[in-house]
Amino acid sequence: MLVCSALPLLTACENAEVTEVKKQSLPYCESYTVGEVMDSLMQEAYWGMDTDVSGKTTVVVEGMVVDDNRLVPAEFKFTHATGEHAELITFALNQRAQPTLLAHKFFARVCSDDYLSHFESGVKSAVGVAKSFAEGVKDTYNENEKEIGNIKDKVINVSGKLLNKALDKANELVDDYQKSKEDSTDAATK
Repeated sequence: MLVCSALPLLTACENAEVTEVKKQSLPYCESYTVGEVMDSLMQEAYWGMDTDVSGKTTVVVEGMVVDDNRLVPAEFKFTHATGEHAELITFALNQRAQPTLLAHKFFARVCSDDYLSHFESGVKSAVGVAKSFAEGVKDTYNENEKEIGNIKDKVINVSGKLLNKALDKANELVDDYQKSKEDSTDAATK
């Protein structure tokens, strides 16, 4: 379905999916629509549709962006997600695919406040998980140390018992030897 608008001296038609993606936001940039973000980032933005070999349709935004103080061609592909957020699928600079994570450096230019709060909450969450993990490791270490102490005590106790048995046996053998020596001396003297 095409959505068209007529302005004096200009007629523009746009696919409904393109219009919908433009109205959606990104999960880490909820203060702005995708359309506002792209308009802020890109010069001469062209919005269109692309269908891959599997038949999946994406919204494509092509234009020029400033990267390392120079103007370079860029391409962002989004899917029309249900709900309020669009999803970035691919990103390219100079017609070379880039990790989508790199696109965040561009989005952060427009959405810096949203990014800070989004990633700050993520960092706080990660710190909380790390603290919980550290406490768990500490508790496990303390429990293991107690268990090692208990095992050590048991080994010492068993070792002591075995040593006592060995000493008793050695004393018994010494006594038997001395008794047999005395018996052989007595037999020799008789």
